[in-house]
Amino acid sequence: MSIPPEGTPGFVTTRFVRALDPQDAARQALSLVEAAVDSEPAFASSPKPNLRAHAVFPVSRLKRSRPNSGYTFVGEDATLEDALDLEIKAGSGWFL
Repeated sequence: MSIPPEGTPGFVTTRFVRALDPQDAARQALSLVEAAVDSEPAFASSPKPNLRAHAVFPVSRLKRSRPNSGYTFVGEDATLEDALDLEIKAGSGWFL
């Protein structure tokens, strides 16, 4: 994808869901992200992103599912792996 005005090539994001198994969790999370992208004006002029779940982790039952939004964008000086690492570190306090 190309997100104007800088032409950012993509993003990484974390979503929290309640699911019976990892496959259901991935499906739910991708659905949440797809709905957020579809409703976000900043993405309106960009092609639809190719979404995939990188990892599914169980988290503390005490984790509230809010705000459950936001993105780590991949910039000129960063790679997708850099963004993934940042998202994992930001959410690591909730991992079991």
